[in-house]
Amino acid sequence: MLVIVDLSKTSRAVTIGVVAFLMGPLAHAAEFTLYGIVDTGVSVGKVSRDDIGSAGALNASQADLTTGVLVGGSRWGIKGAEMLSPQWRTEFVLEAGIDSASGGFEQEGRAFGRQATLSLERINLLKLDLGRQINLASRYFLDMTLLHGGNSQLAIGTSFGNAKSLRYSNLVQAQLFPTDNLKLGLSYSFNAQLPAVYASSDGTLVPVGMNQVGLGSSEKIRVVSAGMHYQRGALDLAAGYDQAIAPSDAVTGLSYKGPSAWLVGARYDFKLAAISLIVGESLNGAFNGQLPGTDWADSGLATTTDNTLIRFQDGYNAQSAFLGILVPLPQQWKASLTWQAMQPVGPLGASDQTATQQVFSVAFVNEVSPRLTAYVYASIANNYAMVRTARSQVAGMGLAYTF
Repeated sequence: MLVIVDLSKTSRAVTIGVVAFLMGPLAHAAEFTLYGIVDTGVSVGKVSRDDIGSAGALNASQADLTTGVLVGGSRWGIKGAEMLSPQWRTEFVLEAGIDSASGGFEQEGRAFGRQATLSLERINLLKLDLGRQINLASRYFLDMTLLHGGNSQLAIGTSFGNAKSLRYSNLVQAQLFPTDNLKLGLSYSFNAQLPAVYASSDGTLVPVGMNQVGLGSSEKIRVVSAGMHYQRGALDLAAGYDQAIAPSDAVTGLSYKGPSAWLVGARYDFKLAAISLIVGESLNGAFNGQLPGTDWADSGLATTTDNTLIRFQDGYNAQSAFLGILVPLPQQWKASLTWQAMQPVGPLGASDQTATQQVFSVAFVNEVSPRLTAYVYASIANNYAMVRTARSQVAGMGLAYTF
């Protein structure tokens, strides 16, 4: 076995080529890459809420070190790939989410919480991924906005929970590539391992742990997902859908339709500016509610999923919209202006304690070097998480380094 280590200064990663000479003239080359992003900054902000219902009044400010505002989480990982033949390829990815402010693991403390997959690909035709990974809606909407995956209220996940870098465990995901421009995806999670809440008969939210056990599939949270992405020239089109299925014994005597969410969007680059438009709807619950500010876990404002990742509640319905404009500026700067809204509908909209969430945000991003990016941002949100009078304001700056 011959091991070749390439330490070229021009490379972004250390690449190790392993050439194994088996009996005969055939040789299979495997490539392994270490990679990551460290995204850290500072932010200041304020949350408030009037004294309505049982929530009570709130008025608090916060200044904090932040992580992952630009890129949706600091991380490190290792991936490897091998060509099995001119048509077939295999790949693995092990990626850990890191809180660069504290050094701890993200994604509920998992060692490789961002991704842990083994894949088999038929070049230019199909790809099968097995393991924990991002859902199709999040994957296909990554390029729609400047801060799509960011850990802040600026990201589209504030109004479209199933596009907020949602990750499912025990996932089988298949993607087809009918043409060079089109991707079609379908996936199923046997046990998503999502911390969740369920609405009891009196409306109280009951927590359910993320590690459901049992041999029967009905004893676990399962998720069916689908997606489409089309890209040609200046045009991007995407669609995503997620449907969660509740464990049969989640709350004794109750059954749930399970939350579903869909979204469709388009982005067109006019050179002078790129415009993104996204619309969608969630029914009978919610996915991955965004914390206010820059993931302020102790802000006092709840999320649509009550600070978990999924909410089962029949009649908890909302319609969402997003409009974004990305403008290139001199000296490698880009400016992003966005508006997004989430409107409660049906029984939820009839409540005197709910109202339409609206978020107005601006961000400036500069590519200082091929590896270092600087950014500044500000955002104002009203009726946060559709709670009437709940407000969140945040501003900050940071650096993201890619290796």
